[in-house]
Formats: sequence, C-alpha cells, structure tokens
Amino acid sequence: MTKLRVAVVGCQIGMRHAQAYHRLHEHFELVALCDTDLKRAATVAAGLGAPALTTDFAVLLQRGDLDLVNICTPPSLHFEQIRRTLAAGCHVACEK
Repeated sequence: MTKLRVAVVGCQIGMRHAQAYHRLHEHFELVALCDTDLKRAATVAAGLGAPALTTDFAVLLQRGDLDLVNICTPPSLHFEQIRRTLAAGCHVACEK
C-alpha cells in the first residue's frame, strides 16, 4: 500500500491533525508543517518524526512531493489556499 505524503498548514488547530496522521503512519507520511509561527510549528513537530517546517505557504506548495495538503487555517484564508493547493496538483482537506 502506498502512503499518502501529507502537509498540515496551520499548527494551532492542525496540531491534532498532524498527530492523527502520525498515528496512522501505515497510511500517511507527515512530511511538512506550515505555520506563520515557526516556533509553534517546531513545537508540534516535536515527537512526530522529522517533518520539514516552513512559514511560507508558496514554498510548501513548490515541494513537488505532496499528495495531500490539510488546511487548518482561519476560514478567511480557506478559499485562496484551497485554490492554490489544487493548482499545485495536490489533493486538499480543509478544517472547518
């Protein structure tokens, strides 16, 4: 079975999502976290293996190795982030 390579955007609410992907490691590989606060992303990353960390959403989408981007940001950002994620060729899940 192929694992889906996942990035979580927004580490405040997304913390629980990142932990769930980590627990479901037979199905998902958490490869990156993106948050405007790098310290918060690093705190979430602790204990979850070694996901890459970034504060730049555009840089995240340029990785080229993501299957799924899980967006856990404020609702006002959702539409644009979903649009950009789909344009980058990734599947998207959005926290509401």
